Amino acid sequence: MGTCREFTDFVVYVCRALGIPVAIDFMPIRANENVGHFWAAFQDKYGVLYYQDFPQEVMLVHKGEIQNHPKVKVYRCTFSQNRKMERAMGQQKEGVPPFFRQPHFIDVTMFYSRNCRSKFQIPEKEICSEKQTDNIAYLCVSQRSKWIPVAWAAFERNNLDFSNIQPDAVTGKK
Repeated sequence: MGTCREFTDFVVYVCRALGIPVAIDFMPIRANENVGHFWAAFQDKYGVLYYQDFPQEVMLVHKGEIQNHPKVKVYRCTFSQNRKMERAMGQQKEGVPPFFRQPHFIDVTMFYSRNCRSKFQIPEKEICSEKQTDNIAYLCVSQRSKWIPVAWAAFERNNLDFSNIQPDAVTGKK
């Protein structure tokens, strides 16, 4: 018994023991639920992406149920820190959310979303300038009575563009 993280770890241990390269991909929080989710990801020799959501069978990502789950962001766990994110977070004046403090992950949303936008812009009129004390803003998803940051973007000339976002998970419309 265990959570999806423990099941994913089990699949990873078995695959790595057999010499099969495998990664752990995850959603920090689902767009329509109050929890995150983890699964194992594989690529074949042609670069085609598969996933395994234990105890289900291994499936092609583009044909699997995983693409139908509403998601804002999908990340892949890494051994090394994401230096770009680390540098950006280091420039903040106030506290960095725990999820982004030691970012051992990279963004892989574009592999899991049929309608991923490379650029999701927040209009300048929607940005609260009174609250802007840092050069970083966070895109958050609601979890019960709190907001969970799942993506970040740097302000550039009062523009705020988040990259690789599944828009219908944020706005509720395609």
